[in-house]
Parts: sequence; C-alpha cells; structure tokens
Amino acid sequence: MQNNPLVSVILPSYNHAKYLPERIESILSQDYGNFELIIIDDCSPDNSREVIEQYRNDAHIAHIIFNEQNTGNTFCQWEKGLQLAKGEYVWIAESDDKADSTFLSKMMDKLVSEPDAVLAFSHSHIIDAEGKEILPNVWDGRSKYKYGGVYNSHFFCLTRMLYYNAPYNASMVVFRKKYVQGVSAEYKKYRHAGDYQFWLEMCMQGKVIEHPEPLNYFRQHNNKVSVRGHDEALLENAAIVNNAINMLCLSSYQISCLKGKYIKRWKRAKEATKQQAREQYPNVYGGNSWCVLVYTIDKIFNFSKMQS
Repeated sequence: MQNNPLVSVILPSYNHAKYLPERIESILSQDYGNFELIIIDDCSPDNSREVIEQYRNDAHIAHIIFNEQNTGNTFCQWEKGLQLAKGEYVWIAESDDKADSTFLSKMMDKLVSEPDAVLAFSHSHIIDAEGKEILPNVWDGRSKYKYGGVYNSHFFCLTRMLYYNAPYNASMVVFRKKYVQGVSAEYKKYRHAGDYQFWLEMCMQGKVIEHPEPLNYFRQHNNKVSVRGHDEALLENAAIVNNAINMLCLSSYQISCLKGKYIKRWKRAKEATKQQAREQYPNVYGGNSWCVLVYTIDKIFNFSKMQS
C-alpha cells in the first residue's frame, strides 16, 4: 500500500460481554496498524464495562464512552462514533462479531486503489454463539458479475441490495467517511433496518467494491435485536425498499420481481402485520403467485438487471 490513512474503528457495544474480548482482540490484532478504536457502550446490564476497561490503556484506544441511559438504538451509537472519528475511513465493528487479522489491510488496499469508491466489503463466515460456522459462505455463486467486484451505484443497489441485501452486516464494511454527509438522518429512526437504509444511501453515491474472500465472522445468536423483531423489521424494510424503488426509478417489471422476492418474507408475518404491510407498501408486499413466478424466472435470465 502506497499510503497508510487513518481508519476509525467504531465499536457500538450492548450486552455482549461474552463476545467482547474476542471482538476487541480481533480488532487490536489487525495487521493494518494505523487505526483508532472508539468504544461506545449503551449502558449494558452485564459486565461489559469491566471487560472494556481492561483495554483502556491500549495505544489504539481513542475514546471509551459509557452511556448513562440505554438509548435502545445502535444507530445512535453509530452517529456518536462518527462524530468522534478522526479517520478518513471508518469500520463499524459490531460487538458480537470478529474479524480475520487481514481484514483492514485488504479492505484498505481495495479502497486506496479505487479513489471513487464509497465503500468496500468482504464476504462473511456465519457463526453461532460459540463461534462455530453454521452456514457456508452465503454469497457463493452470487458474486460473479461482469464488473469484477467493482460496481457502479445503480447496478449494485438493484442487484445486490434490493435482491440480495448486501452488505448484510456492518462488520464486513469499510467506508470513506466523507460520504456520510450524503446520508439522511432517516436510518436512526429504525431499530432493526437502520443499517439497510444507511448502506443504501451510501451506495447510491458512488462505486462499491466487493472482496470475495470471507474475512468477517457474523455471529448469530438469540441475544440479537434482529432475531427478536421479525414483524417490526418487515415493516421497516418495506418502508426502506419502497423509498428505494422511487430513488432508483425502477420499472414496473423490476417492481414485480421485487414483489415476488418479498412475498416470501411477508408470508411468515402475523396476520395483522401482513394486512398493514400490504396496505402501506403495495409496491413491496403487494405480490401474488404471478410475481413469484416472474421473480423465479428472472433469477435465471436476469432481465431486471439488464435494465440497471
């Protein structure tokens, strides 16, 4: 790497004392040395504070903040960390995940080589509460696009975010901080899908880099907000996708494909949520069997992606 820009690593922490030592060690052991670590704990009821304090004297620690009251919203912690961040680049490292020691260096190599890129993301291992891999790399077979891992904005938002929800975990992303000013405050109003809104608005501003190697470890366990609020998340996602349909100026065919994709998720919701979702967001959850067929066929022939 020709230069060595500062990366601000933001660690929003809540009730993950069990995972914090592994999380923090995986950050401090990065082979890319020029980074600051900002830890923000949202008034955790467990012994997270005790764990975090053990690292206070590390040279990479720039800030340790313990909120006096729980905000109940990790995206408020993102904002707080971004206000403190001095780096040109930012990595939001979730407190229950971990990373390969080469994650930062490889993401920075990609970003430095593409000055017009908004962000770079790696693939992920999916692990359980004990750190065992529970799924193969979920992006196998989905990343072989003609752009070789560097995508234009519209193409990426349509093909990867609306259809496959990438990036699906903040810990797999490093981004240029300057593009945050182009993101509205809308993402902070969501409890479950604020990251989806954030990445959509980021990626709509420029090129996106995908690194096919799994360098992130995305942990799945019962103590996750996303696990506990399926129906609430369904409505949040609907609002975001509905806005994206307008922002990306999608065709009626592309909207039909999206309806076919999202109807599967809609079927798993409670009846009251189903009705609310269809009434408020017909462009997202207004699908039927015909839309499912269109979406299934489109996955083979990619007609919707040709329009991007």
